[in-house]
Amino acid sequence: MNLGEAQQFLREYEREAAEMCFRVKQSQWNFSTNITDANKRRMLEEQALESKLDRLSWRRATSFTWTRLPDSQTRRQLNMLVTQTRAGLPDNEFDELICTSGFRDAGQQERSLYEDEEFESHIDEVWATVAPLYRQLHTYVRRRLIQQYGSQRVRPDGPIPAHLLGM
Repeated sequence: MNLGEAQQFLREYEREAAEMCFRVKQSQWNFSTNITDANKRRMLEEQALESKLDRLSWRRATSFTWTRLPDSQTRRQLNMLVTQTRAGLPDNEFDELICTSGFRDAGQQERSLYEDEEFESHIDEVWATVAPLYRQLHTYVRRRLIQQYGSQRVRPDGPIPAHLLGM
């Protein structure tokens, strides 16, 4: 497969995916705002069609030797298409796909989407910076909740019950 075929595929995929996305979102909106069996059925049909498009597009994208294409933009788009989609696969097949795509696990595959080689170390730095504030805030909120609701409802040494925060 050559560069021209890959670019043609991406143009067709973009058009089809945009149309499909609109139809799926429209059917979800219709169901959310008018909960009927007909709207639910239509939404599920559109989601099934979207899943089918994902599978077919993923298979077509993997048929290109995209890592060897000379155009970096085309290579990047195919890489995103191949690595971002689950292609409607069950978990065990998806895990197998992840390994055959050159990733250790799904986490490494997800992190690769950030296109930053130092992503994990940057996140560790951010967490090290905000962790003390997080602990202080958590302690303060727990203390105020104990004052409000008592230690029978909020344990002084445990997590904050989510329902007390409106979650």
